[in-house]
Amino acid sequence: MGVLRVLLALSVVASHGSAVLGSTMYPGGVAVQIFFMISGFYMALVLGGRYELTRQGLMLFYTNRALRLYPAFLAVTLGIWALFFVTWVAIGKMPTNTWAEPYAAMSWPGKLALISTNWLMLGTDLFSNMHFSPEQGICWMFPEYPPQKMMNGMLWLHELRTNGPAWSIGTEIWFYLLAPFLVRLRWWWMALLFAASLGLRLWISEGLGRYPYFFFPAQLLFFIAGVWGCQLYRHFRLAERALPWARWVLGLNWAMVWLYPWYGAYVPEAVLYVVVAASLPVMFRCSKDWHWDRSLGDLSYPLYLVHLPLHSLIYSRLGINSGTVDALGAIACALFIVWVIERPFERMRRARVQKHGLASA
Repeated sequence: MGVLRVLLALSVVASHGSAVLGSTMYPGGVAVQIFFMISGFYMALVLGGRYELTRQGLMLFYTNRALRLYPAFLAVTLGIWALFFVTWVAIGKMPTNTWAEPYAAMSWPGKLALISTNWLMLGTDLFSNMHFSPEQGICWMFPEYPPQKMMNGMLWLHELRTNGPAWSIGTEIWFYLLAPFLVRLRWWWMALLFAASLGLRLWISEGLGRYPYFFFPAQLLFFIAGVWGCQLYRHFRLAERALPWARWVLGLNWAMVWLYPWYGAYVPEAVLYVVVAASLPVMFRCSKDWHWDRSLGDLSYPLYLVHLPLHSLIYSRLGINSGTVDALGAIACALFIVWVIERPFERMRRARVQKHGLASA
């Protein structure tokens, strides 16, 4: 499913900039939530009985997840701050002070928590549901839709993210912490959790009139949908003779991403999620042995991380607002991150897994 993951990452690129090669593809929020489904599928695949619920087994899983996510995250974060300081030196003053004043007025525990999440990944999503003012301090307050920088005179703390899209990595981490226990639940417990997550989502959006997008319990239903997709894959393996039509299902999902601007107004988002969730077992069976597809998929994570700071740089310094240029630049950066940073850590992860006689994590 590597091509699909890259298309989803490019959808987010387009949503933060402009069309990529003539298409804006899925809305960014839709793409991210489908990423959560794919994540649920892969975590269930990896955890399916291979990791024991022991201290050693859990630590291996969690540390391998950290080795998968953190090197690229840290590299991009360091790159953003290096660019900030180089710009500061070049122009002789701070390039932007939009964050300096709120930090100065914030309590030390608040500063420490916000800085820690910006550097450690864990909790990057939490501050996207919080606001701040010097009078009231940090308050839990779901944002409006669309989110505004200020609400009721309070600053939305998502604005103080070093890298805005990294909030979803924080959400993924909550899923990973739950995943070893979640995938072993009976189906009715999973169904109850799915219903609770959906109910919470509806209560926040319809009852409170606020945006549940950044609140991980309201996103859990997508991860669970991916877990269910993996369970279907394990129980109903496609025969070789079914692969020709499976390729059509895969191609349909690619086309759905690219052609969305021309049909999206007529299809509810819920339909897209159902189609993708139902297609996951087929798409994986069709593409799991395509090494080129897996290599493309490896680009999706660093591409997602780097695209927004790169867009800001291209637009502010070159005056170019082109999703295609953003995408090409992000792909080039992603290739560098994969080859130079991620592959050595991938070898390390595989060696650790083989040492314990487990499947790749």
